[in-house]
Amino acid sequence: MCRQHRKKYLPVVLKDKTVVEIKSYLVHKKTERSQIQKNIREANVHRNAFIAKNQKNGAKGELENAMLKAIVNQGEALGYTWH
Repeated sequence: MCRQHRKKYLPVVLKDKTVVEIKSYLVHKKTERSQIQKNIREANVHRNAFIAKNQKNGAKGELENAMLKAIVNQGEALGYTWH
C-alpha cells in the first residue's frame, strides 16, 4: 500500500503532516497519555484511602447506632422515655 493510500486512513489532524511531524505528534500524545494514566493512578490511591477511612467511620457509626437503639429499646421496656 503506498503512502497516499495509507494517509487516507489517518485522522484529519494528521493527514497533512509529514512522516516526521506524525512521529513527533505520536511521541507527544504518548507522553500526554502517560501523564493522564499517572494522574488516574494517583487519584485512585486517594479514592481508595478515602473509601477505607469512611468505611471505618461508617462501621463505628453503625455499631454506635445499634448500641443506642438497643439501650433505648431496653429502657422503653422498663418504662423509661426520652424526649
